[in-house]
Amino acid sequence: VAGASLADDAEVIIVSHGRIAAEAIRAAEILRDKGIGAGCVLLERLTPYGEIAEGIESLAVEYKKLRKLVFLEEEIRAGGMGMMLSDELRRRGVLDGKIVLSVIALDAPFERLRRDVHPFEYFGLDGESVAEKIMNK
Repeated sequence: VAGASLADDAEVIIVSHGRIAAEAIRAAEILRDKGIGAGCVLLERLTPYGEIAEGIESLAVEYKKLRKLVFLEEEIRAGGMGMMLSDELRRRGVLDGKIVLSVIALDAPFERLRRDVHPFEYFGLDGESVAEKIMNK
């Protein structure tokens, strides 16, 4: 696991990579403003999944208040980073029943975009939408 910005009271960790990491940081700021301990992990690479899952798992075990682990990506959900890593973590079984794993990604990537709206906002991947989804799950 590359870069992590986590407070000791982290209840939510948002894992992301690439340019959407800015939205993950914004979502964590919104959550913290609402009194929810949140932080981000930025992945510098996406494979091998087993090795990355091991790093995320060690973070999850270290943060005792952690309740949600959210994978945020701008790619398609099916077969994406979030699904692959959450699947790997589930197979390991260490987090079972302790932490909710969630993926926020594109469900309908071939939808026609509106020119007056940023794609992250249109697809609900902007910081505000992500924070709302985390609070409502």
